Amino acid sequence: MDMEKRGPLPEVESQIPVGKPEGVKVFGRFSLPKHHVWMCRGFAAAALVYWYILSRAPTCGPQAALSPPIPLIAPPSRPLEWGDVNFIHTTDTHGWLLGHQKVSEPEPNASGTLGDLYSFIHHMKELAAARGADLLVVDSGDMHDGNGLSDGFPEGGVDGHETNKIFARMPYDALAIGNHELYKYPITLDVYKNFAPKWKGRYLTSNVNITMVSPSGQVTNVPVGGRKVTALGVLFNFVNYARNTTVQEPELLVAEKWFQDVIEEEPDFFLLLGHMAVYEDNWPVVFAAIRERHPQTPIFIFGGHTHIRDCVMLDDRSMALESGRYMETVGWMSATLPSKGRDMKFSRRYLDNNRVTSIFGVVPQDYYLDRVPYPSENSVVSLFIEKVLPAVLPASNPERAGIPSIILANAGSQRFDVFKGPFTRNDEFIVSPFKNSFLYFNLPYGIAKHVLRRLNEFGAYSQSVTDDDAFVASRYNAWRKRQYESFSGSLVDTEGKPLTLGYVTTDQCPGGPGDDTPHRPIPIFDAPGYVGHSNVIPSATKQTMVDVIFLNFFLADIVKAANELRAEAHWDVSSWMPRNITVEDAAVYGDLESNQVFGKYASAVRRNASATLTRGNPLLATSCDPRTRPTKPKIAQAGTQ
Repeated sequence: MDMEKRGPLPEVESQIPVGKPEGVKVFGRFSLPKHHVWMCRGFAAAALVYWYILSRAPTCGPQAALSPPIPLIAPPSRPLEWGDVNFIHTTDTHGWLLGHQKVSEPEPNASGTLGDLYSFIHHMKELAAARGADLLVVDSGDMHDGNGLSDGFPEGGVDGHETNKIFARMPYDALAIGNHELYKYPITLDVYKNFAPKWKGRYLTSNVNITMVSPSGQVTNVPVGGRKVTALGVLFNFVNYARNTTVQEPELLVAEKWFQDVIEEEPDFFLLLGHMAVYEDNWPVVFAAIRERHPQTPIFIFGGHTHIRDCVMLDDRSMALESGRYMETVGWMSATLPSKGRDMKFSRRYLDNNRVTSIFGVVPQDYYLDRVPYPSENSVVSLFIEKVLPAVLPASNPERAGIPSIILANAGSQRFDVFKGPFTRNDEFIVSPFKNSFLYFNLPYGIAKHVLRRLNEFGAYSQSVTDDDAFVASRYNAWRKRQYESFSGSLVDTEGKPLTLGYVTTDQCPGGPGDDTPHRPIPIFDAPGYVGHSNVIPSATKQTMVDVIFLNFFLADIVKAANELRAEAHWDVSSWMPRNITVEDAAVYGDLESNQVFGKYASAVRRNASATLTRGNPLLATSCDPRTRPTKPKIAQAGTQ
């Protein structure tokens, strides 16, 4: 950048780009970074869970006494159109990580949180991978100034510092700086030092610089973000930037030698990402500079700043999209790239950022881990073994779907309740967090039908991440059981109103009850160590070969149980089970892991149901409106009688 045209430098320091100025050059088909599946684990365990749980707002159906029902959210009107290259776009979020939590219309339309958005992106990345399509996730800046979550810091704090840590875990492929990152020098400095580096050159600030002192005291001019992409990040002609920062006019930017060098070689397409309106602003300047060199190359533009939904086409091989504000809108763009005999085709959509667009399905009732007995229609364990696994496992292994089977699971594989309302990726981690694969042995029915009984005779050991976790679970459950079994107090408060469910603490300290709010104790019931589901027909003989499907967590117990039963058999089992089995004989059943099955089941029901399913049938529905509930489920129970 020619700093003489921007006036003299402030005293002392050196001019450094806040992010990456020139973008990233693309060679070959497509070279922007692929999605980061690993983030699902880390983010779900930390930021996603934290923000998501904080923001859970009731969405339909009977709610807690203090929570008025939220108006029904209209579902999307039609499927999204996919192309060779596809984009998810956000802009001007301004700190609204928790979404819009009020019940007055139209707030529920934007009730999705950053966690919901993450869930949606992850799901769309999986769909893109299955289609063999490219999907890029991009943001056009202004991440704070507008919400207490990002801005409510005491004097001396830096607005956006903490929320930027959350954004840094989002699977964005490219980002651009906004004007709200430039009003105050400490904020720009924080972006430069702590946020831009996390994106490894994908935080694009082609015409924004910050003044810094170099180690040698020399004045240098470097961008805040990144270089070497056919992606460029351009801010509008912003003049109210803080002292010690500079913004170059787009007209001067395109004349820079580095800019001309970057656009010299033709990529598959150009990605222009920046914080300025897509209509009546400076995008045509940047667009024209590229078109002069590459008249036919596709150009995709993603803008922001004016807080509106807007889309323009500067020619028949380009599209420019702007996607609203305040986490209200998630933008979608797709395009088929030109090839021999095929013209480009574009589509765009503005998605309301709510849980309708980011959920697997909607649960029509509560299911409890241990608040109700097993088996029962409200039991999570019953749901898991009787509905979820019989539906998703055969679908994951169609070659063996027609073979009679017995599915076995340890009840401890389930960790929490499933509550009525939206079922998201986060809920999937909550209810079934353990990552176990499914294995199987093909055994004679005369042996297989007794394996469950023998497993429970062995006794199940708790499935936990560590021995400490197992100790904590044991202590916690014993504490709850004492409350429930020994409770003899009143079930109503001093005004005669029923007490709500909660903890009823008895401790060893003086001063009366320690609980600030009186409750009645939460029920707790034991479940067997192992549970099972069989689709073997009653007329099967003991020689009928069946698949025994189970979690690899208790493989050794399955081997031990089957071999003991073989030794104890009072019939000639040798023709069907000629020797003892070993752990090496176990084969993988399908490609699912245990922490994926609830989401797969919910998605399957959602695809196959045209309306909400009834309480007694498979659980996850598409709507909360009781008027639309059919009398029969719309999904077949795979493998059942």
